[in-house]
Amino acid sequence: MTDPIFHLVSFRTLYIFFVAILCISYLSYMVLKLRSSSGLEIVSFFGGLVNSEATTVSFTRLCFKSSLENITPVVSRGVIVANLAMISRNFFLVLLFFSLLKRGTPDIWYFSFLAFTTSLLTGYATIALVSPKKSRVKLEDMLESPLSYRIAFKACIVFLVVLTATALAVKHLGEVGVLAVGGIGGIASTTAVIFTILSLIERGSIEVSAGLAAILLSTATAVLNKFLYLKALKAPRVLFKDLGWRLVFTSIPLFLSSILLLYAL
Repeated sequence: MTDPIFHLVSFRTLYIFFVAILCISYLSYMVLKLRSSSGLEIVSFFGGLVNSEATTVSFTRLCFKSSLENITPVVSRGVIVANLAMISRNFFLVLLFFSLLKRGTPDIWYFSFLAFTTSLLTGYATIALVSPKKSRVKLEDMLESPLSYRIAFKACIVFLVVLTATALAVKHLGEVGVLAVGGIGGIASTTAVIFTILSLIERGSIEVSAGLAAILLSTATAVLNKFLYLKALKAPRVLFKDLGWRLVFTSIPLFLSSILLLYAL
């Protein structure tokens, strides 16, 4: 069932989107409360599930509170873990919708799953090269509680905006429009892009291969958008150097898979 005016919004998809945001927020909140003594990686992972950008900002601010020599590896590791959480979340959402939609050939979906897995393994390999160091930073100073209806409502608004923009892009630009929105939308909200694309796939408005290519592109863009936040926060040059190559390597499998999915399958 869609909205009666523009026939763009699937109410079922919108509801799933809202509930998913709340569930992720609640689970993250509970883990942070129960496991707050386990270390910064717990905070970065479950913070990244809700909002990897906010988590990146929180960790980057640590550079201004401690010695760069001691804190840079901690910040780099935290930001990458947050991105891996974001990629895992996107992977789970695509896997969930695959089980519900049953559209397209299994090969296309499996190729996308392989892309997500490769990106996760690559990202993990980059932080495995960082020597873990203990930090005395208090976890309660890192992140605000992610449990918030306001976050879910704001996410739904962003979702509706992205959905409308994507639908118009599909109408006037076809698959090129889908990829453009996927790439640009990933800067703002890759979750909104994913639900938008899957909603359009469900309605048969776009091909499965083009939609999944846009999702992979959006996820890759969401990894690289951390550079914008580092720049805005005027992060130290040493952090750019230490973190930058890890972000790029993590995004490469997603970019390459997006291109191959669109032109080779």
